[in-house]
Amino acid sequence: MEILYNQKCGGGGERSRALRHPPIHTRMRVVLKDAGSFVLRFDAKEEVLEELKNFCEKKQFSAAWFSAIGAASEVTIAFWNPRTKAYEERTMTEPLEIVSLTGNVSSLNGHIALHAHGSFADYGHRTWGGHASRVVVSATCELLLTPLAGTLKRSPDLDTRLNLLH
Repeated sequence: MEILYNQKCGGGGERSRALRHPPIHTRMRVVLKDAGSFVLRFDAKEEVLEELKNFCEKKQFSAAWFSAIGAASEVTIAFWNPRTKAYEERTMTEPLEIVSLTGNVSSLNGHIALHAHGSFADYGHRTWGGHASRVVVSATCELLLTPLAGTLKRSPDLDTRLNLLH
C-alpha cells in the first residue's frame, strides 16, 4: 500500500513522496449485532473458519448457523468419498470469489466444531465446491452468524466414520 504525503522543499515548493507501509492486519470484527445475530467482517490474510471458531468459543456458542460471501486467496475443500470413507482434499492458492460459504457450529467431545461447505469461483468463472476446511481472505469476507438456543452435539458414527449431529 502506498501513502502519499507532501513534503516542503527548501525553495518553498512541495514534492510528493511515496512511503511503503506493511499491510494492516486486523482481527475479525463485529460490524452489527441485531436480534441475537452477528454480522462479522474478516480482512485480508485472516483464516475465516479459525477466527469464527475462536469467536464462538469466546462467546460460548455451541449451536449456530452461518453463511458468508467475499474473496479468498487460498481455500482447502474436500469431497467425502463414501467408498473409502475418507475426505479427498484439494487446496487452491489463487484469487477466488467466495460465492457461498455456509455451515454450522456444534459441540464435539465438549469442544466447538465447525462444519462448513463452500463454493468458490476462479477468474474463468469455474466454480469449485465441497467441504471447506480452510478459507484465507484476500480482500474481505462478510459473514452472518445466527446463534441458536441449546447445543448441537456431534458424535462419531461407526458406519460413515463421520461426526454426525444427534
